[in-house]
Amino acid sequence: PADVPRHYSRHTIFILSSQDEGQPNASLEAMASAMPVIVTASGGAEYLADETMGLICPPNDPGAIYSAMTRMLEMPAGQLVRMGDLARRKVQSKYDLNYVAQQYLDLFVKLVCKPDRLAG
Repeated sequence: PADVPRHYSRHTIFILSSQDEGQPNASLEAMASAMPVIVTASGGAEYLADETMGLICPPNDPGAIYSAMTRMLEMPAGQLVRMGDLARRKVQSKYDLNYVAQQYLDLFVKLVCKPDRLAG
C-alpha cells in the first residue's frame, strides 16, 4: 500500500523477532524505508541484513532482543541513518522487481539451454 513508507518513517528501528521465517516482506519493507533492523536468525531474515544494516539475534531469546534494542537506541543518530541507508540500497539493488525478474529469466534460460542440469 502507498502508506507503508509513511508508516515506517514514524519509527527509528524495525524489529522482527520471529521463531521461524522465510523471506519476511515486513523486513524488506522496513529496509526499503531506510530503517535499520533487528531480526532473529530464524531461517530467512538474517540473510536479508547484516551487521552494517542492523543487528541479528538468536531466536527465542528475549534478552538478546532487549540488548540489541538497547544497543541500537544508544547509537548515534548518524550511525542509524547510515545503517538505514545501506539497508535501503540493498533492497533497491537486490529486491527490485526488474532485478528479480531478470534473475528468474536468467535461470529459465540456463535451464532451457542446458536441460542436463535438471538431471541428478
